Amino acid sequence: MFSSNASLESFKRDYEQVTTSENHHAVREYADMPPSVTIKVHTHQALRPAAYPDEPRPRRKLPGITLRDVRVAYLLEGHFARYVRSGGEEELASLRPSTSVEDQPNTAEAIEARRVSSG
Repeated sequence: MFSSNASLESFKRDYEQVTTSENHHAVREYADMPPSVTIKVHTHQALRPAAYPDEPRPRRKLPGITLRDVRVAYLLEGHFARYVRSGGEEELASLRPSTSVEDQPNTAEAIEARRVSSG
């Protein structure tokens, strides 16, 4: 959540700058009351490693998460942190992961499974 609609508008400009400079887009949903944003970053045609040496490229293209997606997410998160409301442990808690470190996915397959299950 943002402290004001003006902060949300500033973040929107930063979002456009990051996605343009990185030449990579994300799915985003903005809300005005309260001012907030949801961003989902993924690649429509990620190229997974070959299962065998001569496996054709077209069969290896799948939706997924790439390092490029992670980079864009980190860049956007850095901008978001400047605009988010400061103060109040309850607000800060909403920025923390909802699962423990042990329960977070730690492989590409686990990340993809979580992404698919969350819709």
